[in-house]
Amino acid sequence: MKTSAKAGWSCRDEGSGLFHRAHFLAALEGELARLDRGARPLALALVELAPAPDWAAFGLLARDALRPIDLAARLSDNRAGFIFPEADRAWTGRWLAGFLAGLRRDDRLSWLDIRTGLALALPRAGLSAGEMMSLADRSLYDSPDRAARTFEADPVTAIIEDERRLLFEGFRALEDGRRP
Repeated sequence: MKTSAKAGWSCRDEGSGLFHRAHFLAALEGELARLDRGARPLALALVELAPAPDWAAFGLLARDALRPIDLAARLSDNRAGFIFPEADRAWTGRWLAGFLAGLRRDDRLSWLDIRTGLALALPRAGLSAGEMMSLADRSLYDSPDRAARTFEADPVTAIIEDERRLLFEGFRALEDGRRP
């Protein structure tokens, strides 16, 4: 998912340093094609922030938290997206819990109302970027009490719901001083 330094900035949001939506969707299509060839699971996370955040601060925290193979994008005025290749549900939950805890510690971002949505795809799921985004959207908006819910697509695209556990186990571990 890496691009050259010069080309990389032309497809980035100036205020946040995160990628633009078009680059994000193209990268997601590429990762889903890899997944269809048998790559390891792929996770897509959406983070919705209200009101619109200080994008420079958010972008800095996001870029610092990512692995070299991950990608983050500013998708709209109040939404960011993350692509995590080769990531399973447990790893993605721990990453999100740690990242969101970091947002809560930052004075520029701690006051935001934050919602998350997560979709996971297993090898040979046969999903398009639009379908993967729809699963993450559904996770974002269909969760009761603003809790995160995960939607997984297996090779026959069955949807499995997992209430609360994904993020909140990680948050509890952080609050107890343990590593999630």
